[in-house]
Amino acid sequence: MDTPVAIVRQVTRPEESIHLTTLGELDVTLVDMFSLVMIGNSQTFRFRDFLVTPRGYLARKPVTGEEIQEESFRQIMQQLKRDDLTPADQWAVIRCIHSTADFEYESLYYSRGNALEVWHDYLRNGGVVITDVTMVQAGITKAFTQRYGVTVKCYLNDERVPALAAAENLTRSQAGMRLAIAEHPDALFVTGNAPTALLEICEQCEKGTCTPAGVIAAPVGFVNVLESKLKLRFGTQAPAVIIDGRKGGCNVAAAIVNAAFTLDTITEMTTRL
Repeated sequence: MDTPVAIVRQVTRPEESIHLTTLGELDVTLVDMFSLVMIGNSQTFRFRDFLVTPRGYLARKPVTGEEIQEESFRQIMQQLKRDDLTPADQWAVIRCIHSTADFEYESLYYSRGNALEVWHDYLRNGGVVITDVTMVQAGITKAFTQRYGVTVKCYLNDERVPALAAAENLTRSQAGMRLAIAEHPDALFVTGNAPTALLEICEQCEKGTCTPAGVIAAPVGFVNVLESKLKLRFGTQAPAVIIDGRKGGCNVAAAIVNAAFTLDTITEMTTRL
């Protein structure tokens, strides 16, 4: 008998009044020909001077983390519009949108060289991933790296970085990437923050000192962001995924890596979705 009830008299008129009560305490004498009586259901609740009914969504919401993620993927997939994406690239787009709640990533996404498929094989065989900042490193799912023996490194805080940056007039991100390339020239390079790190990768590719398994270009911001992405797109040949424009970020870069790890789940996942 605790079901919320609202009695609204003179609806939309200047003398409109609202009386909130419960089914158990309902005084029927308050109801007349000028009244609208609204009776909630088992999910209706009172919020300040409003009655809120979730219309069944609350009962249908997933409970576990896996269920919530899968429902999110389903909702994203229903709203995708591009018909030129391979299933692998569509999966990466879904993951980018899932990490940002921003559907513009569908139009910003660019890939070449069957990048996701190439990286899936590379990672499953225990490849090396180099990130520009530690936040990208943290966003790559550890369960995946542990399962396949993948090493994820970030040289930003390497003790050699400050001296190299000062000597060569580099940013710390650029200096860290130069050290990484010297030790892992054929790694998968992932940039989600620093355009100077991406520019360093491009320059080393042009010199032939970097032959990457691929490059994920998702630096975010304003200075050198557009230039670095264009340099990768038109100045190098490595398999790549680029988030065009000024958008990107650590979460987006990591989401693309996680998409490459999980390509083998696409068929099973899309069937359920």
